[in-house]
Amino acid sequence: FANSSPRVGRQTMPDPFDQLKTAWKVFVRNWQQLILLTLIPMILTALLAILSFFMKWITYVPFDQIEAHASDYTVDLLGFVFLVSPSVFSNIPLAVSLTLLFTVLGTVVYLITSVAQLIVLKNDGKGLDFSSAINQSFPYLWKYFVFMILYSLVLVVGLILLVIPVIIFLIWFGLGYLAIVFDDYKTIEAFKRSKELVKGYWWAIFGRFVFWSLFSLLIGFLIFLLRIISGSDYVAIISNLVSLVITPLSVAYFAVVYQDIKSIKEK
Repeated sequence: FANSSPRVGRQTMPDPFDQLKTAWKVFVRNWQQLILLTLIPMILTALLAILSFFMKWITYVPFDQIEAHASDYTVDLLGFVFLVSPSVFSNIPLAVSLTLLFTVLGTVVYLITSVAQLIVLKNDGKGLDFSSAINQSFPYLWKYFVFMILYSLVLVVGLILLVIPVIIFLIWFGLGYLAIVFDDYKTIEAFKRSKELVKGYWWAIFGRFVFWSLFSLLIGFLIFLLRIISGSDYVAIISNLVSLVITPLSVAYFAVVYQDIKSIKEK
């Protein structure tokens, strides 16, 4: 990064609040690319919702009528609630085809935009444009995808073994995806690299995960509270605007954490 977090000492990670400040500075320097890359999956979701709406597959449900449809099948799209028509489920081939299409398309777009955001952060201060970030993401897509699949499977195994193992695995391997993009590690090596970085700093990294989770929950709670108080569907728009900032900020935050622990380990 162009600016690193303040260092308290050789063996001490910066304070989580300092890392958040650093992440915010990184976000501000690259806000156009990061927000656009966050916006693309949201636009795709909106287009699919509009398509379904005009095909009469889904019907918009106002906020004050949601409880009346508690027993019906509904979906939440960008903060708005829609009632799914039974006609979709009555045509099994159509339902399966649409599910596969939306899943594949959504996965591809998610992979490209997620990796591209990391590419932007990797080149912080270099003025990397949007198209270059997309183009540079392609060599990492397969490794990133395989890592996320294996990481999810590891967490499932940890969950089966009870709560403690899944938390341990979450922290051990939680920085692996960053090692793939920032330092060009292969999939399996990324798992090893993440565990190597976390070694001796497990509680510090765990604290950063908890810190960001609490920060995100606080933002979400405030938006939910605002929606309850106002009773307005327009709060969903505010929620989406906040997501345009919080989502890339979370990527920047953990990139800062990765760079900080990497700097400590390489000294």
